[in-house]
Amino acid sequence: MPTILRRLFGGQLWHQPDFRRVWLGETVNQFGGQISGLAIPLAAALLLRASPAEMGLLAALGLLPYFVIGLPTGVWVDRMRRRPILIGTALAMAVAFAIVPAAYLGGFLSMPILYLVALAVGTGGLVYDVAAQSYLPTLIGRSQLVEGNSKLQLSQSVSQVVGPGVGGTLIAILSAPVAVLVNSLALLFVGLNLTGVRQQEPPPHPGRRPGMVQETREGIRLVFRNPVIRAVGLTMTTYFFFDSAINAVYILFVTRDLGLDAGQIGLVYSIGNLGYLAGTLLSARIARRFGVGRALILAMFSSSVFGLLAPLAGPALGFPVLVLSRLGMTIGIPVFMINQISLRQSITPDRLLGRLTGTMKFISIGFAPIGAFAGGMLGSALGVHAALLLAATCSLASTAWLVASPVRNLHIAPRALSDREEIEVIREAAAEAHQGAMAEVVR
Repeated sequence: MPTILRRLFGGQLWHQPDFRRVWLGETVNQFGGQISGLAIPLAAALLLRASPAEMGLLAALGLLPYFVIGLPTGVWVDRMRRRPILIGTALAMAVAFAIVPAAYLGGFLSMPILYLVALAVGTGGLVYDVAAQSYLPTLIGRSQLVEGNSKLQLSQSVSQVVGPGVGGTLIAILSAPVAVLVNSLALLFVGLNLTGVRQQEPPPHPGRRPGMVQETREGIRLVFRNPVIRAVGLTMTTYFFFDSAINAVYILFVTRDLGLDAGQIGLVYSIGNLGYLAGTLLSARIARRFGVGRALILAMFSSSVFGLLAPLAGPALGFPVLVLSRLGMTIGIPVFMINQISLRQSITPDRLLGRLTGTMKFISIGFAPIGAFAGGMLGSALGVHAALLLAATCSLASTAWLVASPVRNLHIAPRALSDREEIEVIREAAAEAHQGAMAEVVR
């Protein structure tokens, strides 16, 4: 616990009031998200008796915006100040989540309503995430990105430990739909809290901008012309595709096949999510010990291997096996995410951060709704257990992209662009906009 407190409240960033405010809002946001992330699928599975196909569709709709608008969202974020976007989307998601308890108390909650809410909050979540990752480098110095991302990831890890247990208890006491109201109130706080940030955000990149299509293509080239970022993106694509298939049928498996109730499921997530906390605390040490590239490979491989334990659980030992599976799986996720996000942010100019994040969201999560829908359909055709086992086995392939790329030899993160190099990037991009030349925007 002292180590956690030092990581949260130590360092230079804790003396910056604006970062503290953003950190507090993100902590509340993550806590509320853990509750709704458990409550909505439980409402579908237990109250509305959803089929595997319906659960797959519910999960797919929450991820569909990443495929449909993931690329233009990055361009749009780069054309505006990020803080107003964060405030607006947080308040909009608060309203969307409030529909669930209102519909339940009014006696008309149904799967179509959950579908609409999932689509709405999925859209808001995409815009919020792109804007948040693009906003952080403008709020703090690039030399503080690892510290900033570590503090945010640590808060997320703590909420992932505490949130599901509290959520399971609330669901048992209040019912799943009413528990969703907690996340609605959390997002209301997030939006209002961000209005108090005093630091002036720099305006969007000045001058005449190329069209939406041109800037979208620029973001795609930014990812695919850099072999390191490309490998990271393809790894996330593969992992999230099969992870979404797993999540589509996971709640049905643990409730109907293993017989766990909401309180037990909450404990599985709370105890298992201690891995997030451990991985966050160890992420920098693992990267120093093995190098950034090997740390990314080790983190992704361990998450996939431990994910295979879940479908091996039976009714007799279901609870401890699920806890062990989730504990091992979640250790690697923050190690991977902290290092790859800091890596991307450190080598990308401010004006391209939105496009980079939007493109990465598109290629990593954009195909996840297909995975979620496929998981639901496989659950209906083969059975929930067979679908879970197949998806968990296939997720092992995600590590191959990293092993086959220069990532395996990456010991430290590449240095950030110098002022002169960033000017050259902007000059080349402007020349491309007027002449159609293939500018290289990542060194």
